[in-house]
Amino acid sequence: MGPRLVLRWYALGAPYAWFGFATRFEDSDEFVGAEFFREFAQRVHAVIMGKGTDTGLIDSFDSLASDRFDPSKVHPIIRDFYEHTSRFDLDFTIRWNPIIRPLGALYDILIARRLQQLVIPLDNELLSGLDSWLELIDLENDGRADFRCWIRVAKDSRVPVYVGAYKTYKSMIDEVDTSYVSVAFPLPGGNLTTVLTPLNLDRDGLMLTTRDTLSTETGVYLIFPHEKSFSMAPALGLSEQFQLRPTADGNGVDVVHDCFWFGMSAFQMRYKITTMQPREQTIAEALSQAAEY
Repeated sequence: MGPRLVLRWYALGAPYAWFGFATRFEDSDEFVGAEFFREFAQRVHAVIMGKGTDTGLIDSFDSLASDRFDPSKVHPIIRDFYEHTSRFDLDFTIRWNPIIRPLGALYDILIARRLQQLVIPLDNELLSGLDSWLELIDLENDGRADFRCWIRVAKDSRVPVYVGAYKTYKSMIDEVDTSYVSVAFPLPGGNLTTVLTPLNLDRDGLMLTTRDTLSTETGVYLIFPHEKSFSMAPALGLSEQFQLRPTADGNGVDVVHDCFWFGMSAFQMRYKITTMQPREQTIAEALSQAAEY
């Protein structure tokens, strides 16, 4: 069986069943790309359930209910975004800490662009031209999605900037019923996984955070899969936090996403989430529908 070692944020040879966030996502070449999850599904004989036209990052927001989080207190527009993500448009802006930005530029050139994964824009130009979709992976072939995979690419070049797999789970590791949202980003040799605690915010808001002092499970981890176990370590001092609140008119969501490096603010992204406008029907489509009758 080999050696096993599990400390607070470290593991060596830990069984997958011990931790709800542990996955086998591992890229086998030098770049991840938009087709990673389809290739992974084929490799493990799973089912890709396709690009959903009404698909969410979470199947049921109420599944996040726990002793520490009450989903019923969250504004319906935030719930709707997580359950029907593909109905929404996202506009982004980013502001870097000027001290950290030069390191971000090196990361972008030396790592992110080459991997086609976790590209963090240095300015707002890239953020204004993104296309995205969701793909669902059914590992057990039982018709239920085990992972909800969000792929974002640059509209013009189609180069991926973000390829992540979402799942929710519950844990009693801290002897308190706690729900979590985990996001796994495949990388060569393993994956980067963020484990976030959902918490209630004022004004019907939602917080997702890795900076949860009451949890020993939240964090950002580098995970290295093995056949029957995995190893992990903290991801170089990274932590992050999302604060979501409804807009004043209740028809959208304002998001503040803070990323920290060894406790110091690295960058802040702001999202404006709005309901996608219905596409206008073309004359050809209208004639085609009329012919059916």
